[in-house]
Amino acid sequence: MNLSSHPALAQEDNGLLGAVNNSSINGLDSLPGIDPSPAYRAGAFDKVSTPADENKVLCFYNVGTKKFLSIGGLWGTHASISPTPYALWLESDDENATAWYVHDKVEGSETGHHIGIQNGDLRMDQSLSTSLRSVSFEKAAGYTDQNKLYTIKIGNDGYLTTYPDNENKYCNYQKSLYATTDSRYANQVWKVITRVQYYTLSLANPANMEAVVDFSFLMQAPDFRVNDLNIAKWQITGDKADDAKKKILFGDNTMYCTYANSNQTGKSHFTNYSGGHQQAYGKYFYAYTKGAHGYTLYQDVEIHKSGWYLLRCNGFTTQTALDQSGMDRPAAYIFIARVKSDKSQPEYASSATLNLMDKAGANALVASDNGSGAGKAFFEGAYENQVQLCFDEAADGKEITADNPLKVRIGIYVETLSDEPADDDLTCVDNFKLLYAGPRRNPELILDEDNDHLLYLSRAKDSYKNSVLHLHRTLNPHKWNSLVLPVNLTWGQMKRTFGDDVKVAKLAALSNTTVQFVTVECKQDSDLMVKAFDPYIVYPPVVDTHSPAYTASHFYTREGDDNSHWLKADCSGETNVESDRFTLTIPANHYDITMVSFDRDAFIKHLEQEDGTGNSNWISTTRFSADGQVGRMECLGTMAKTFNGDGIIAGRDNLSGDYFFYKGDLIQVPHDKEYGLKAFRCWFELNGTHDIEQGKKMSFYLDGVSQGDATGIETPQGDQVFSARRHRRSGVYNLQGQRVSATASLQGLPGGIYIVNGKKIVIR
Repeated sequence: MNLSSHPALAQEDNGLLGAVNNSSINGLDSLPGIDPSPAYRAGAFDKVSTPADENKVLCFYNVGTKKFLSIGGLWGTHASISPTPYALWLESDDENATAWYVHDKVEGSETGHHIGIQNGDLRMDQSLSTSLRSVSFEKAAGYTDQNKLYTIKIGNDGYLTTYPDNENKYCNYQKSLYATTDSRYANQVWKVITRVQYYTLSLANPANMEAVVDFSFLMQAPDFRVNDLNIAKWQITGDKADDAKKKILFGDNTMYCTYANSNQTGKSHFTNYSGGHQQAYGKYFYAYTKGAHGYTLYQDVEIHKSGWYLLRCNGFTTQTALDQSGMDRPAAYIFIARVKSDKSQPEYASSATLNLMDKAGANALVASDNGSGAGKAFFEGAYENQVQLCFDEAADGKEITADNPLKVRIGIYVETLSDEPADDDLTCVDNFKLLYAGPRRNPELILDEDNDHLLYLSRAKDSYKNSVLHLHRTLNPHKWNSLVLPVNLTWGQMKRTFGDDVKVAKLAALSNTTVQFVTVECKQDSDLMVKAFDPYIVYPPVVDTHSPAYTASHFYTREGDDNSHWLKADCSGETNVESDRFTLTIPANHYDITMVSFDRDAFIKHLEQEDGTGNSNWISTTRFSADGQVGRMECLGTMAKTFNGDGIIAGRDNLSGDYFFYKGDLIQVPHDKEYGLKAFRCWFELNGTHDIEQGKKMSFYLDGVSQGDATGIETPQGDQVFSARRHRRSGVYNLQGQRVSATASLQGLPGGIYIVNGKKIVIR
């Protein structure tokens, strides 16, 4: 949403928005909230659908849990909490009331859509006079004009309270308030936020964004909640759409409704309805197909602001197709795409495969917990998937605004397979979320394995704080791959890029016969999984991604917002001549990772500086040592490609006799061969003249268990092998690639570092 022109935000002096300083916005706690008053009344009791005035669409934010009042828990309709804002509005028959009924969008429940109490439980779907409750707001401890905190009283029964350890009743009421000194008091303190106020989160400076902004409320039935009539807003198309409409189900493996019945209310539209089952498991309901393929499950939403959007869901598939190498890959994808106003089909799309499960394991999970096993796993956050795409302009090529929105299509698709799937072939999804990660920045961070230098990072001055990382690093699925990067990545970023089951191991020990790695264990999304400049191996279950190419047209050389000069085409200095600028394009189908920061000072510090001019061979200076002693084997990592069409680039290591990971195995380059690496890879070399002891081989250990011995290869494919006789250039070269002697003799040369037969020689 172009908030500067958004009608509601243009009326900040109407008193409804409150004092919002956009420069200080960096998270939900920075929003002031509102003082509930008749000005926010949406209308008379039960006479209003979702208010057109977004100043009157409210959400209740709990200070203690940092989540919003929502719906879930027992029956799937109990009061609950969620990280996604849930639409509420205030109604009363008295226009000057100080207590209101709270209406929420519970479409499809037979019992109503207001907050009320039934049998001691706070429910979100009440209408009977005996269960309805009005609410009133009382200022809480810590209230200020910039931080409007309230307790919310439910009738005369008690106060709205969160219980973060009770998934059946994450939110309920408690008869009295805790003492303000009690840590639980924060779970009774709320902030009432308007949708207009919430939108201002997207105005934050991208560098100051603490987290993505949740815009999931733009979707209909993103969690396939029980009795949600908006499930019918999901559309099904594709080669086998008619068959898929018969096979897609909403609920769980025991109790469910069909696509044809998804727009109906009441018990009769369910197959195998059981009140006891809904009470216990309704909160876990999800969407799934058995034996279906060749379909797309989607809905279109309108966005009003340009920038990066992330689509997430929990889900998995057992359905596979063959990749180019003849290996099985997932045949189900999560996707996000632009839809032009004059076309029904999307364009400019990005997609990523769903988590792949074996058929036996998936069916066992679906059948567990009285048929709710998959939904329970999704509820607990398992099998998360993510795809992202940046939308720069509306369908007409103009700015995306509230008056000129862009239609975006989101959902999943399953390919049309050559063979009809079996009845136990599953694809299951739940909990779709649409998240905003900030506007496009120029440039965004590019790390491409095919670049033979990174001067655009070391010599330009662009800031990359909470940027989007465009990463091109070819990985072998279900095999160990070496990895070294100049940025940190968290567990959340890694699993959303490479799948829930991604494994990462860090180098733990080296000896003259072993390379030993230890698995990195993470407990939460924010835990660091890959530390900049350190050597790792990564085992990705998912490598299939479809993203558009990206071009950075300028790399600016002045600090701050000064964009008057940029890096010259040859990266030798700065210029303001438009025709003389360094540009960089990363090809399509790379990985896009949001909220990544790059530290230029640390980057330069960690690169080997070969001489006083600042030239680098782009090898990280990070060296592995055990007990303070460098082992006989040394691990190195390259940040740039080490070869070009002429062979190994001067100053780069030729890996002759060294070890590296190739298709999951540790292998040795023959002593009479050279091997070129692409960027962001590690290798292992012998220090000095030490050789492996006679009769022994280099072994790869993971968590103390041998994974096998290194093997020799004649011609590994994938990066580049050069015959020593054919491609090794004769003579002596300096680090600028200039030949300083036609022979291999160093006699008469001044002190310095030289390259002879691909190896560095130091003359002192």
